[in-house]
Amino acid sequence: QSLGAQVPRCQIGSSLVITKVEASGPLEAWNADHPDQAVEPWDRIIEVDGKAGTVRDLERHIKSPEHSPRVMLTIIRMVADGESKGLQRETSSDFDDGEPKIEN
Repeated sequence: QSLGAQVPRCQIGSSLVITKVEASGPLEAWNADHPDQAVEPWDRIIEVDGKAGTVRDLERHIKSPEHSPRVMLTIIRMVADGESKGLQRETSSDFDDGEPKIEN
């Protein structure tokens, strides 16, 4: 199942940049349930289920048929002072009320 986010096709490095949160996907449902911690364009996925790696590694893990319907994303957002703020979000196709863990 898709996370409901658009990411550029040719990324390099160790994070997936989210350029759009798509309507009717798990991330939009997360945003509706957690508006104070919504996923926004230009947020970056840096871990999937606690595993960091290259962009290809992250994409492979998200698309892997072996992982459960629930996936834990660690997402960072750059803030005005150039620092990043990390949020862990748990998302799944059935979307229950998992609370994110905030890292500063």
